[in-house]
Amino acid sequence: MFILVHLMEIYLRNLAKFILALFIITHYDVKAQTNFHHTYGGSGRDIAYATCETEDQGIMILGLTTSFGIGKDLYLTKLDNNGQIIWSRTYGGKKVDTGIKIKHLKDGNFLIIGNTTSFDSKRRDLYVLKIDPDGNEIWTHCYGGELNEFGLDFAEAEDGGYLL
Repeated sequence: MFILVHLMEIYLRNLAKFILALFIITHYDVKAQTNFHHTYGGSGRDIAYATCETEDQGIMILGLTTSFGIGKDLYLTKLDNNGQIIWSRTYGGKKVDTGIKIKHLKDGNFLIIGNTTSFDSKRRDLYVLKIDPDGNEIWTHCYGGELNEFGLDFAEAEDGGYLL
């Protein structure tokens, strides 16, 4: 399975200027034949940064949205194997929360890493969420200090922990 994520920005001019950014997902099978090609997003700026396959052959799409939630929120959408939206969720606080990486865990849940400014008004912190297959939060942690902290990838450790 191959997933290609495109970002499409459309500049619209009316009384006010704004940008409509949507993400387009193209799903290919192992023979590089297109299974589906859909556009997702709302009236704001929606950007996909990562995808992962689910146990039921669906797809999780992770990124950032200004179309849904409050402010700039971490955005997660689950698609079925035909590209239809099963559910969408936003996570975070009132400021900027971005999802960078999502992986399916051995226990059947998902771990997300990203960054946030919602919980420390001065700097970006590493934002880590564990969710169940339906998008419900199991736990959330922020890690940070006086400087900016970012997470780009992680691994599941043998002892059940995570290497960030």
